[in-house]
Amino acid sequence: MPRLAAFPKGFFDDIVARKMTVFQWIEHAATL
Repeated sequence: MPRLAAFPKGFFDDIVARKMTVFQWIEHAATL
């Protein structure tokens, strides 16, 4: 059975490219 990740990796590239702040990422993650 595959494990589910609580880390929304879809936005990781945006954080690395500085298109999104960590705080914005946390706000998005809170809605999951």
